[in-house]
Parts: sequence; structure tokens; C-alpha cells
Amino acid sequence: LAYDNWLEFLKGKNPIAIQVEFCSSSGYKTKNTKTTITSPIEIKDNLKNKTIKSLKIQEQSIDKGYIKILIYKPNKEKNKIMKDKILEMTVFDFVSLLQNGKYYDKDLKQYISYMYDI
Repeated sequence: LAYDNWLEFLKGKNPIAIQVEFCSSSGYKTKNTKTTITSPIEIKDNLKNKTIKSLKIQEQSIDKGYIKILIYKPNKEKNKIMKDKILEMTVFDFVSLLQNGKYYDKDLKQYISYMYDI
């Protein structure tokens, strides 16, 4: 927990808690690999001259990953948290949510803010 006094947090201006329910990692995926023959090219590799006659080219795409999170907010009495929403987004959007307190909702076509006001 980020707070020594949980009730103090709950009584803040806009407290939320986030729980990750499911996540798949993001990263690059190789779609296609081609080897092309070139004119001899001289390169330095570990301070040695080396001649290469072909290049391996990889076509890659980025998988932005997927995450499903639960958003909790305080009840009316502000003494416990209750599930408020379930959000599904890319891992990239989740990192944006953690960094900036907001994420882009593709269905609503707008940014949704979850910033905590101190």
C-alpha cells in the first residue's frame, strides 16, 4: 500500500484502486524473414573488417498487449472500496494510465481521466 492510513486515502478527493485481472505482454513479433543478396559490403565487427554478401531482413509488427483491470472506488461512507468498473485496454494504454492518470477510450473516442487529486 502507498498509504499508512488507508481511511485517510479513501477520504481523499478522488481515490481509486486498480487490480489487474488479466494481462498479456506486449512486444515485437516477426511476421516474415527475407534474405537478400547484395554487393559485397565491408563492415567493422569487433574491430575486424568483415565482408558480407547477404542481409537478413525481418518484417516485424508490434503487439501492444492486452490488459483487463478492475477499478475500485470508495463507497458513500468512504470506509471501504467497491468495484466501480472493468476496463480492457492495450498494455500501452495502461502504462499511459499509470503515468498520466488517463487513457484513451477507443469506443468513446476520448481520454478518460482517473487522476488522484491530493
